[in-house]
Amino acid sequence: MLSKLTWSILISGLRNFESFEQQQQHDLLALQIDIKDCPNFMSFPYGGLRATNLTWFNIHNCTSLMSLPEKMHILLRSLKYLEIRDCPEIESFPEGGLPPTLIEISITNCEKLVASRMGWGLENLPSLAKLKSEANQKM
Repeated sequence: MLSKLTWSILISGLRNFESFEQQQQHDLLALQIDIKDCPNFMSFPYGGLRATNLTWFNIHNCTSLMSLPEKMHILLRSLKYLEIRDCPEIESFPEGGLPPTLIEISITNCEKLVASRMGWGLENLPSLAKLKSEANQKM
């Protein structure tokens, strides 16, 4: 018998996936969300992504995505790990900042987001133990 059931959502390689829709009155039960290789993905639900149990949030190679979900600091209150990779159009973290529960943030090849790093509000993340920011070396 399993003592702990882990829910995850993986959205990968969907060229026509443009937005993440959600009924606003219901929380997602997922503990992990991975959105990868969706070049036309542009937006999260208006008002934010309701997933209070979410601990891992990974977004990779979503070249049209311009922003992260609104109200992350409130609606993703269990988030511990955030990874954003190859999302060149994301310019900043959402208004209100990131959840104070974050332990690790990893950002790779997101030049616009890194350029706004002075406004990230890291001083409001008391649990943050690891911050990683990388860019590909161009030859």
